[in-house]
This record gives sequence, C-alpha cells and structure tokens, in this order.
Amino acid sequence: SPRSRWRRRSSRRWSTCAASSDCAPESAWWRPAAAGAPSPSPWPSATAHCFLSLTHVSRLDLLLALREAGISGDIGAASFPRQFGGTERGDDLASQEEVDSMRARLDRRGLVRAPVSRYRFKRSLASHKAVLAPPGYGELTLRHGDALEQGRALVCPDLSHVEVMFGFEAGRNVVYCRPDYSDIIPILRAVESGRIDHLALGARGRADWKPWIGDVGAILERGILAHLREAAA
Repeated sequence: SPRSRWRRRSSRRWSTCAASSDCAPESAWWRPAAAGAPSPSPWPSATAHCFLSLTHVSRLDLLLALREAGISGDIGAASFPRQFGGTERGDDLASQEEVDSMRARLDRRGLVRAPVSRYRFKRSLASHKAVLAPPGYGELTLRHGDALEQGRALVCPDLSHVEVMFGFEAGRNVVYCRPDYSDIIPILRAVESGRIDHLALGARGRADWKPWIGDVGAILERGILAHLREAAA
C-alpha cells in the first residue's frame, strides 16, 4: 500500500542518515526537530557535551583533557577531515597518515564515535548541563547555536575579539574559557557543583536566541545586504 511504501522509504532514509557523514554532529542544529522530539529536560544529568568533528587541532587536546579529568558526558569525535585549523599548513590538506595518527590517539581512549541521527543528537544535547563550542574552521561554529537553541549552558573560548551579530554576554548567556582550555576543567567542576547556575544561563541563552534567530530579515540585512550596498556605493 502507499502507506507501507512510505514507511519502507522512511526507514531506509533514517538508517542511511544514522550511518553517514551527512548526519555528522555539526550539521544538525539548524534543521527542524524530528516529529515527537522531547523537550529539553529541566534536570540534565551529564556535565559536558563535546561531540564534534576534528576540524581544529585544539579539539584533539580538549577531548583528551576532558577524558583525563573524568568529565561526564557525550564526548568524542565522529568525523576526521583532512583539512583542519590551528596549523601553519593553511588551506593545504593534511596527509592521511597524520589524520590516522590523531584518530588512533582518540581511539585508544574510546573517543572515536559514529555519526548519529538528528533525533539522537538533540536528545543528547538536552541531557547535558553544558555544551562546549571549541573553534573549528573559525571562532564561531554551529555548536554555539546548538547550545543556545537547546537552552544549555554555552561554554566556549572568549569571543570578545570577534565581530558577531548575536549578543553574546559573558555570565549572562555564555561562559568564556581561555583559548588554550587551561581553565576548562575548573569551569566544568563549577557547573557540576552548582557554583555556575547552568539552568539560568541556558534559559537566558535560549530566551536571547529565539527572537534573534527568528528575525531572518534583520540578519540578512545586517549581515549581508548592508555590506553589499556599502561595497557598491
């Protein structure tokens, strides 16, 4: 029947999504939530969500530091591209041997993960007190949007030197750490103990994010059209 064929096609698409790089964690936040997706739990149990692609060498050190400190949460890398930031290589691709070496270092510590579906990814975000957003191909990544959208405490390196349109405000909707992550473990311990109110921080972040991301016209005007007019003048 038509309904049975639809179910079979949906099942195939879902299985492919869960196993393919198209569903790598950083491609998920902007898509609509799956039908029936649960609302974020008001009492997340795990500490830090850091499930990512290895698009910057500092992410390798961050994952290893989190594992060594025993921080609880969904921590690991699902994708290992040959192009990544934080090196003197620029836009040149790394050798496959270099990528395999980094993957092996993480694999030995149980930090290599498989891609997951959008539904599972959002469920995982909702079960954590904090979401870490380390630099990737730039200072801002999709993970910043993930944390704000899900109402979880956003923790990332200081963005005060970056020109951004969204109103990041330290202590209100984001917690800044040092670029070398030397203070990331004390920050996460403060989240665990309640000295950083992750619920209030996440709620303020979501309240600031929803009206901002909903005004697409203003984002396009300020972020693109105004610059095009200025360049053409």
